[in-house]
Amino acid sequence: MRKPVVFLTIIAAVIIIALYYFWPPFYKTEIKRTGDGVVLVKDLPSSDKLRLQWWKENRQLLEKDHALIPHQGYFSLSVMDFGKGYEKLPSEDFISGISQDDYLCFDSIKSESNCVKKNELMSIMGDVTKKTFIYIGNKEYIQLSDGTIKRE
Repeated sequence: MRKPVVFLTIIAAVIIIALYYFWPPFYKTEIKRTGDGVVLVKDLPSSDKLRLQWWKENRQLLEKDHALIPHQGYFSLSVMDFGKGYEKLPSEDFISGISQDDYLCFDSIKSESNCVKKNELMSIMGDVTKKTFIYIGNKEYIQLSDGTIKRE
């Protein structure tokens, strides 16, 4: 008698989790900081398809409001995870593998907690008027001047 209830509960939980991760209205990517060719984001979608959709929806914002993409010529952006937020730069520890090179620090923040652990989620580069190359993991996508994106 209890088996159908447990089974239905598990199925419902799986459906809710799948919707949360793969259906855009359930998440909202927040741009936390931009500058020097870096975009720090919170909650970027996990799938390539949704990351590419995020890029198409936010390209104008990054170009106009954040001045990260020039109107002409070449540009390069790293979209990184904001992770736990700002942290204190840890001491080097070669035994445990902690390196200060793994952190991106901001001098404009006048606090000891002014660094973010580097975790690149995607990188974007190219010429605004021609092709834009989008790298997600080891996959390469090309956005043509008409806005279409295809996998290379």
